[in-house]
Amino acid sequence: MNPQPLRPLHRYPHMAPAESALWTTLITANPWPAALVDYDVRVGTTPPPPPGLPQNILNDYNALYMKRIDAVVCLPGSTLAIEVKPRAGISAIGQALCYALLLRTDHPELPEIIPTILTDEPQPDTKPLCAVLAILLIDLGPISHP
Repeated sequence: MNPQPLRPLHRYPHMAPAESALWTTLITANPWPAALVDYDVRVGTTPPPPPGLPQNILNDYNALYMKRIDAVVCLPGSTLAIEVKPRAGISAIGQALCYALLLRTDHPELPEIIPTILTDEPQPDTKPLCAVLAILLIDLGPISHP
């Protein structure tokens, strides 16, 4: 990981325009003044490549198949593994939980890792499931998407 000071950027690695709009809305409010952030953090293990893949795919196989956390925010005493997802539903819950566990395995030096979802519109059942599963749900409410 290579965390940098948290500030708005023109583009965020691996985020689609709607995800970038959510992220920019959050960090423009400066919720964590002392935070550092890393984007597109790769975690987990890739499966072995299937036989017969062309060499150009094999060259990039690990980069293509690694799981990626949208943003990892390092705070004093805790770390947020953030899945940025417009209209977040149960798939975002699974991603947030799994990414936090994989981050803990790959980076045991990080302080308490909190699975986190950033969204504009949680789908039905998302809020109560996040509460039960100890996932931090950041609900920005409606924002204008590009």
